Amino acid sequence: RNVRDVIQQKLGSAVYLTASLFNHSCDANVFFRYEGNHVRVMACAEAIMRGEELFHCYGPQLGRVKRNERQKILKLGYLFNCRCKACYNPTKELLLREHAWDGLSCSVCHGLLPVPEDLSQTSKCIDCGKVSNIGSLEKKRDKARRLFSEATSAHSLPGLLHCEELQSKILHEDNLELARTRDTIAFSYVTEGNIDTAIPFSVQSFNSVTNIFGSLSIEMSDELCKVVHLLFQRALVFRVHRWQISTKFKKYCYVKSGNIDDAVR
Repeated sequence: RNVRDVIQQKLGSAVYLTASLFNHSCDANVFFRYEGNHVRVMACAEAIMRGEELFHCYGPQLGRVKRNERQKILKLGYLFNCRCKACYNPTKELLLREHAWDGLSCSVCHGLLPVPEDLSQTSKCIDCGKVSNIGSLEKKRDKARRLFSEATSAHSLPGLLHCEELQSKILHEDNLELARTRDTIAFSYVTEGNIDTAIPFSVQSFNSVTNIFGSLSIEMSDELCKVVHLLFQRALVFRVHRWQISTKFKKYCYVKSGNIDDAVR
């Protein structure tokens, strides 16, 4: 019941003189939280070296928007060509985060198949180099999307599990659609009171979000809160269950010993 989605929605624009001094990066190391007429700058101090520049994302973010589209958005809205590390000098980790969030799974090594802008083109696996035609995979992805929509509308856990089974065969392990399905499955199990079964799905979703957005991102912290809450609930249920067993055992011992007064307390 407490497994939830956190969605940030743009409500408007404002001018903040100090905040405007922050340069943009598609893989920022700080984020802004708007509180009334003020801006709170949030960052993990341990992740920033002394003298390192602080970057804020102006909107199009690595892990949510592809490079070419990010470039168009920033050029149109802010009149500059982004030359951040994620756009012009990506490491292998950044390259995986660039494509894995909507990537497909290689049929040979289950590595990452990036999705080209033209879906009629082939794609080359980043890990093993196999070239694949992604047309059939995209059709299966569309089928999975319909299954997810139907299952969520009907509140059907079997439908969600069927969708997850199909997605896990065609989508990369860190694909955010697969992560969303697993998170929804976890929510469904929680509403049924089946916390133990919900936890593995929630952990898988957490791992994917962490790999895409980074281990110090706000997205990661949101998913971590879900996992911690589930683990806490399981521990609480275990303690209550253990107390109930202990209480029943004590009453049994009292009855066997003939001490009825203590047994009925």
